[in-house]
Amino acid sequence: MKRYSALLFALLLSICIISGCKKDDEPKQPTKTDILTGRDWKFQDLFAFGQNLTTLGVAQYLGGVTNSNFKFNKDGSYIATNRTTNATTPGKWEFGSNETTLILDKGTADETTFDIVTLTDKNLDLRFSINKNEIDSSLLPANLRALLVFADEQIPVDVKLIPAE
Repeated sequence: MKRYSALLFALLLSICIISGCKKDDEPKQPTKTDILTGRDWKFQDLFAFGQNLTTLGVAQYLGGVTNSNFKFNKDGSYIATNRTTNATTPGKWEFGSNETTLILDKGTADETTFDIVTLTDKNLDLRFSINKNEIDSSLLPANLRALLVFADEQIPVDVKLIPAE
């Protein structure tokens, strides 16, 4: 009987030791919300027609967007801050289409939907389309004006943001 008790005790002790030794949990992968809201984002570049419009000086005509930082909050709000004037513009954001789009100011006249091209801790690359009839061609350099004439009705525009320092 003592032999069985010792064996049973050893078996129970082994089970307790094995079940108590869990593998370390894998580090939790951040969600898209965690990445988007985990830092301030700074506008860096704007691309269309295969050209960097920021370096061509065209992006300056897009208002304060090209000189702004964006802070997205977990509660679905965001604040755009002009880096020169410190003027702020609040708004609302949400993901759409299984977190493949970013929608700003849904349900308002300013509603804008961006396709999320890249969302990492180092890059936020977005794409949207603009109707070529909404572009003031007088603001474009001559070479881009010529491209506008032959462009499709909807022109894809890429926006690159990086973490603000």
